[in-house]
Amino acid sequence: MADPRAHITSIDSLERFRASLLVFIDRAKLVIDEVNTETSRTRMWLQGDQRMFWVRELKRRNQELDEAQAQLLSAKISALGEATHAHHKAVQRAKVAVREAEDKLRAVKQWNRHFDSRVAPLNKQLGKLDNLLNGDMEKAAHFLNQAIKNLQDYADIRQPGSLEKPPEASGDEPSEKDSDS
Repeated sequence: MADPRAHITSIDSLERFRASLLVFIDRAKLVIDEVNTETSRTRMWLQGDQRMFWVRELKRRNQELDEAQAQLLSAKISALGEATHAHHKAVQRAKVAVREAEDKLRAVKQWNRHFDSRVAPLNKQLGKLDNLLNGDMEKAAHFLNQAIKNLQDYADIRQPGSLEKPPEASGDEPSEKDSDS
């Protein structure tokens, strides 16, 4: 007949796994918090800093274009209609710079309009992961802790090679009351 007792030799593997699980949970929670912070920071950057930067930049580049066009006109008038090649190049560069600023501002505005709709599905997935970490993973860590405690208690009772037998619930042995009398 087989021995019905469990032979527990080491609980270290469970303890190491539980410790690794707790480290994973803590790190994952930190990463989720970091992602949420970066998402908020990016939204503020798009809505505030970037939008205002490109509005100011577009205004500045339009002023440069106006100055380049004024210099070109001045050169045409003073030289009796013959503007220099450098004046034409300056106007062309200023026009390209204005178009670039308009494109950037348009892109920032578009990102502002679509940011939440593009980020929301990803935030939803992060929320599910956060719920998993705070719910099931915490329960798993608690379960492992309880299992380790139970196995340690069992191993302490059933030490291999121990000469003591656990006390049995029989009426044959005298109780403490009987020995005190």
